[in-house]
Amino acid sequence: MLTRDGVETLDPGECLRLLRQTSIGRVALTDQALPTVEPARFALVDDCIVIRAGIGSALAVAAQGTVVGFCADEVAADPDHGGWTVSAVGVVEVVTDDEEISRLSKLPLRCWLPGEDCVFVRIRPEVLKGVRVAPRNRRPSAPREEPREQTGEAADTFPCDEAATA
Repeated sequence: MLTRDGVETLDPGECLRLLRQTSIGRVALTDQALPTVEPARFALVDDCIVIRAGIGSALAVAAQGTVVGFCADEVAADPDHGGWTVSAVGVVEVVTDDEEISRLSKLPLRCWLPGEDCVFVRIRPEVLKGVRVAPRNRRPSAPREEPREQTGEAADTFPCDEAATA
């Protein structure tokens, strides 16, 4: 169901359908105790996100039962055109089964960097959510919000700060 501002919350089935339509995403993980987000070519296999990662990459190193985030989307540079985004959270692991590796080797997945020695890693989504934003010309009409008057107080507060304290 579309909200007044044209945002639709997606169910897990629709999230998986959209993930099957794209092949580039981003993985959020910890590298040497610091957060990082890395691009990744991926495929959806048995509702799991499969990536070929360089053996020494942060993702391959993290792929020992660590929880990671993953995001893929399709958005236009012009916000009037709408788009979608899907995020997943799950445990990442290196695929070690020879039969599984043979099956995954038939996928059109390559490492991000040419010439790298790679392993297959799999993210099993435990949380899967997404949103779709309708193009502006397909959004339900909503009343325009009047700009708020500046009071000169607390110049470093933001609307999200106000919502959290309300």
